[in-house]
Amino acid sequence: MGTLHRPHSPPKSRIARPPYRCPGGSTRAAPLVSHWTIGADVAWVGDTSRVALVDLKRPDEPAVLTGSSAAIWHTIGHASWGEDVITSVAELFDVPADTVADDVRSFLEDLEARGLITREDGRHG
Repeated sequence: MGTLHRPHSPPKSRIARPPYRCPGGSTRAAPLVSHWTIGADVAWVGDTSRVALVDLKRPDEPAVLTGSSAAIWHTIGHASWGEDVITSVAELFDVPADTVADDVRSFLEDLEARGLITREDGRHG
């Protein structure tokens, strides 16, 4: 059985990231990417194969994720930058990242629309 993950407030501070280094050595701002965070009012338990979760603001609407959906959810807690989530899921299923990229992004956007995760766009490099 997995560990129960209780709601928490994400840290307010952000770690400064170095500028993106282009091939050839020049620097510029890193590409804009999304940082995903599990909602502060979402409690969940599970692993990469099955996750049960509930938004404590809407406890009458629990959800169970299985298969790739559970893997994506679980990965958000360990690699919350969008491209890192895609890479982690691809590695878990032993497929190229570009094979799963669109599906992972779509699922993340669906979770965001349901209020289960939040997005912060920022620079990552």
